[in-house]
Amino acid sequence: MSLPEWSQNTGMGALGALAFRWIWQEVRSRRKDIQIDQSEALALKNMRDEIARLTERIDSLEKKLDERDVEVEAERKLRRIAENELDQEKRRSAALEDRIAELESEIAKS
Repeated sequence: MSLPEWSQNTGMGALGALAFRWIWQEVRSRRKDIQIDQSEALALKNMRDEIARLTERIDSLEKKLDERDVEVEAERKLRRIAENELDQEKRRSAALEDRIAELESEIAKS
């Protein structure tokens, strides 16, 4: 025996309402997923930008450090040269003092 027409329509209406609700929930869920994906993509982009900025800063600091290393090495070379020249002057001065002492000794003998 078939059901009356109003019950069939009501049943289909309820089924249609359930289907519509399920579809609407799925749409909302997917929208949230899309929003989350967009947020994650933006966060990743920001992280990449920050990494690029930090990498650039590190490169800049390394370049400055290399330049400073060159300056320090040049200063060390100049210091060594100055120390060598000072040592030579001290040896010459000592040799001259020895020679003066010899000459004074010869003068005193004569």
